[in-house]
Amino acid sequence: MMACPDALMEQERRVLEILAGTVSYEITEDGALILNGTDGRKIMARQ
Repeated sequence: MMACPDALMEQERRVLEILAGTVSYEITEDGALILNGTDGRKIMARQ
């Protein structure tokens, strides 16, 4: 079994936590996707 470094595993945990509570999304004029979590946190993805 392989594991990522602790910092990377923590980042993954936070992303999954936000995704589990995502309540809305936006697509900006430049094409970025923003996922809005229930607690006010956001994830932004760009191509």
